[in-house]
Amino acid sequence: MNKRERAIELRDLALSIVKARGEWMKTKPGWPNLLAFNNGDLRIAYRSPFQKMPPPPSGELIRTSMAHGLMPLENLPYGLDIWARGKVLNVEWSDGDVNVRSYKAGSWERELETLAGSLS
Repeated sequence: MNKRERAIELRDLALSIVKARGEWMKTKPGWPNLLAFNNGDLRIAYRSPFQKMPPPPSGELIRTSMAHGLMPLENLPYGLDIWARGKVLNVEWSDGDVNVRSYKAGSWERELETLAGSLS
């Protein structure tokens, strides 16, 4: 299994946890509320297209980014983040596209698998 496949598998496990045990969490003004799970060791945050995203970056930010050969990434409708002593997974997706923005393998994966297994 490659890293992308593993990240998607972990996303699916995290979704089962946050949907079963998550609570709505308020975020900063202008950002969507998130369905979140936190057990002290792992934090999972999930957003869907039904939460309004903040406005896109200003034109000045886009011009500056392009001057450096970069283009700000557009958010896909669904997103999931996991933290375990720092962000370890960031995945966004739509119906036919999955973008693994970041994935850091570690012992947190076993904890996630244990939590997901305890839902059955």
